[in-house]
Amino acid sequence: MRPQPLRERIVGALRLQPMTKSELAQCLSLTYSRIEQGILPLRHQGSIRPSKSRKPPARHSGRREWVWRIA
Repeated sequence: MRPQPLRERIVGALRLQPMTKSELAQCLSLTYSRIEQGILPLRHQGSIRPSKSRKPPARHSGRREWVWRIA
């Protein structure tokens, strides 16, 4: 059986709940850069959009990440 295309997997995961790119990468067992490649065309299509930004947990240093959701 052939795996689903990346775009369908991202949309399917976001149907469950809004997530950041890091959370999507962990949920789908993919790299962060692969998630970025999949999100870009979905955003241009208008299928998904950022809803708010979220601070990373205290144990992680870094900048805020956008939470993505179905448009």
